[in-house]
Amino acid sequence: MKSNSTIMQEARVAMRGSWDSVIGYYFLSIIISGFCGGLFLIMAPIELGLSVIYLKISRRLSHPNVDEVKFRDFMSGFTKGYLKSVGLVVLTWFIVLVLAIGLSGVVALIADLTRWFSYEFNWLARIEWAQSAWQSDGVWWVLLVLIIIPLFLAWLAYIFVGIALSQVAYIWADNNQLGVRDTLKLSIVLMRGRKWQYFCLGWKFVGWWILSIVFTFGIGFLWLIPYMRVTQARFYDEIVLEYDKLESGVKDVRAVKATKTKSTPAEFAHQPKIPDIYKNP
Repeated sequence: MKSNSTIMQEARVAMRGSWDSVIGYYFLSIIISGFCGGLFLIMAPIELGLSVIYLKISRRLSHPNVDEVKFRDFMSGFTKGYLKSVGLVVLTWFIVLVLAIGLSGVVALIADLTRWFSYEFNWLARIEWAQSAWQSDGVWWVLLVLIIIPLFLAWLAYIFVGIALSQVAYIWADNNQLGVRDTLKLSIVLMRGRKWQYFCLGWKFVGWWILSIVFTFGIGFLWLIPYMRVTQARFYDEIVLEYDKLESGVKDVRAVKATKTKSTPAEFAHQPKIPDIYKNP
């Protein structure tokens, strides 16, 4: 597996000559989001369409014959299974949200025993409690209970589940014939042992985020977000290649055993299809 620095460098090289198109499509998605108010029925397919574009651009480095990015790629979330694309994005975020609420529930249960965070879900009582706690315990304690703890729980939910499902959009872009369940399962399988590297990859962009906010007043995100997404697409290609090599080795061993026992392993019948683009890199 390549280092994060190498993956980022390859993403920059792959984007040479394509900055105008990738930024243009990202800017178009922002305009559409503004007009529709971020409605997920519209933005979910567009997000998947952008993933198709980012994946195509990232593959120009190792596969120069990849087709040029076209407008139909941007609209592929609508034209290649609209209901599935919406359901996939909504279900992914729903799982993350459920886990966040579940973690908060655990803290609330502990709070009921320790009497530390007894206002976890009662916001009206929380506000009344905060007014008195502000005077008796200080502002930092109030911020800890009202803001820091819930945000930390949401962050944990993203780490444990959000990263595991982070490859869903790219898997769909590669093979939108996979069912929603298989797509989610394949993302989890691909990210086994790679969550920490992916997490660290995200932190490598923190400095760019600060620069985009402080020095460009947000305009820099028109360049930064596509760069991040193409880098994530390169990361996806790397873990898929490793997965394919590992599965090939496992299948060879199991095939030998199956031959000896004159049987066909049932698990092969439901293996997710890895795109042919990886077979001859």
